[in-house]
Amino acid sequence: MYPNIFVSEDFFNFFDEEYDKLPQENLFSSDSNSNDKRKSLYRIKDLFLASNIYSDIIDKSLIKYHTKQFGTYSNFKDFILHSKIRDASFANKTELRTRQNKDDCKKSGFCYFTKNSFEEADIESRHTGKIIAGEAFLKRAFYLEHTFGSEATDEKIFQVVRVKHPCSGIIIMDRYLFDDVANQTSKVKNLISFLNEIISTDLIKPFEIDIITENRENNSLFDLKYNEILAAFPNKISLHIYAPKKINPDRYIITNYSVFSVGHPFMPETNVSCNFFPSNNNVEAIINSYKIWKEKIILANEIINKTTNPIGLYKTSWKSDTLKHLIFNL
Repeated sequence: MYPNIFVSEDFFNFFDEEYDKLPQENLFSSDSNSNDKRKSLYRIKDLFLASNIYSDIIDKSLIKYHTKQFGTYSNFKDFILHSKIRDASFANKTELRTRQNKDDCKKSGFCYFTKNSFEEADIESRHTGKIIAGEAFLKRAFYLEHTFGSEATDEKIFQVVRVKHPCSGIIIMDRYLFDDVANQTSKVKNLISFLNEIISTDLIKPFEIDIITENRENNSLFDLKYNEILAAFPNKISLHIYAPKKINPDRYIITNYSVFSVGHPFMPETNVSCNFFPSNNNVEAIINSYKIWKEKIILANEIINKTTNPIGLYKTSWKSDTLKHLIFNL
């Protein structure tokens, strides 16, 4: 169970150019930009090592790696490609898939490293809600602060501002989200504030929202909350709400690349942690983080698939459309 990334051959070359400059820098420099660049390149390197790599590189370009002596490398591209080819003969190892087209790599959670300029990649990223990094991205910080342990937060989960990232959909799992209790009547308003931070105004398709909660057999309340969320984002979201009798008591907010674990979502004086799998700081942490992310999505999908459509007035689902949301395309 490994992350999937697309890396163009040109990006491999761009990365090598920047990575080769690192030994020339002062390791003890107090320049924050220099240190951030070093951390970013190391994060990207670890993501490459932890992931299945899809690339437009052709088989002819890989011939030398089949016969190369392991351990003799002149650059990172040599190291990563030879490692992937060597490990391909072992079970449960990451894979290298050649002759790939970026546009055909559509699984949820894909990160893309392309030959495009920063501006071209940034526009595509904002339009699609995917992490797409062009050449100049190597000179910028790579989501350095997006993973953190448990921290105190508020009813709007203010940390979302600091961990904003490209995103096309979200899953919210909270059995009490729509409970009509006096001190919780602002929960949906707080949820809307949170979504306002997450949703890019530049997305070319509706932002996909899946809410999984428990049904207290109060359909009029659910209708009210459902309509309140839709009204806050007219023609901008695809909203699906599922309310079976019972769900897992854990509470999560899952995006294309992260899992927020929240004690009491959208209520004051709670705690939150964020597991942003592309930017953990070593190979093992990235793999474990991705596994957690994927398992949570699989769990959510299982609950959705088991949510029955009852006969009569009692409802268990509310949908603004019949689309199958892309976050479940694993």
